[in-house]
Amino acid sequence: MSRKPVKKTVAKKATKPVAKKAVTKAAVKPAAKPVTKPVVKPTAPVKPLIGKAAEGSTQPKQPVAAAAKRSFPKKRIIGYALAGLLLVVVGYLIFCFTQYTRSPAFTVQQALYAAQHQDVGAFEKHVDTARLSAYLVDDLLTQPEVPTLPQGNGRTQNELLNLLKPGLSKTVEGQMLTLVEKGMESAEEGNLLAAMVEKIWNTETSLAGIKTLSEDEANAVVELSLFRVDFDNTLVVNVRLIKTEGKWEVVAADNLKDVMLQLDRFESLRRDAANKEVADKISAILAVRDFQKSEVVESNALVLRLSFENTGAQPVTGFAAAVTLFDSNRTVLGQFNVTSDKTVAPGSFLEQQWSFKLDSKNADHAALLATPNDKLGNQVEVYSLTLADGSTLVYEK
Repeated sequence: MSRKPVKKTVAKKATKPVAKKAVTKAAVKPAAKPVTKPVVKPTAPVKPLIGKAAEGSTQPKQPVAAAAKRSFPKKRIIGYALAGLLLVVVGYLIFCFTQYTRSPAFTVQQALYAAQHQDVGAFEKHVDTARLSAYLVDDLLTQPEVPTLPQGNGRTQNELLNLLKPGLSKTVEGQMLTLVEKGMESAEEGNLLAAMVEKIWNTETSLAGIKTLSEDEANAVVELSLFRVDFDNTLVVNVRLIKTEGKWEVVAADNLKDVMLQLDRFESLRRDAANKEVADKISAILAVRDFQKSEVVESNALVLRLSFENTGAQPVTGFAAAVTLFDSNRTVLGQFNVTSDKTVAPGSFLEQQWSFKLDSKNADHAALLATPNDKLGNQVEVYSLTLADGSTLVYEK
């Protein structure tokens, strides 16, 4: 009878308290260090974090992710800003180009391009050929008013030209379109329009710039700068345009006469510079040593005696010189050309005389015959020289 209670008590002690202890231990048992180490150990090398926040950290991936989240919006904002700036720049460039293609300067540029590429259709699109031709005739042919017919008939030169201008304008317009279509090679000899174009724009000419000087709703003036290599200088042509049906057209060149005169001045300066160089070379070869004048009063003849020395290294086989005679007041009394085909060896002299018939009724000639040698001034300039090797030195005319 004593065994049954003992078994129950043992059973209760063996099962219930043990189970409670196991549950309690599992609930309150703290995390052990050996369990956490495998979790935080990195599987690949990770760059250390920068700053004090990274010191002693056992979870390096979390700060890196946070840094990425902080920097990503900044990069996106910068990208958006750059894209926006690019759109603004592109839009502005498109706007500027669009405005330029509607400008009078662009019209002049396109007209020049069409003429250079022999595109008649494009040329007529940008140039009012009828008005431009009428302008050329009116500007280049109109002269100061002077009577050209007997007094009393009321006609002047310009009035007569006005009658001819319509026909002349048509002729000039036809020549203009032919030059654009076929080029300068198609121009006939004596074509004044072709000669004028060739004088202004040739192989020595390049476009230096185009800019608008003035512009309103209906009129504009464009400055066309042309650089001339042969003159080392720039021409400026003022091109006038009008707006018709919303587009610009070339109708005139306002300062064309001034441009032609400027070209003449450029040519004169260039020629003088070139002739000076030739004169220096000639004077180093053939020098004037003596001048004498004698006259035969009975036949009103002037005899000039000149002496030359060859100071060069090879024989001179011919030359031409201009002799200018003047009085003590530097008043020119006569100009004469003398030529020679005689050979002058290096270091030797040539003395030769030339005779000229004078008019006794001419006041200058009479004064020239009457002026003694010691009162007569002279200037002798050799302008052409031929050497034994066939080379020549010649002034430009």
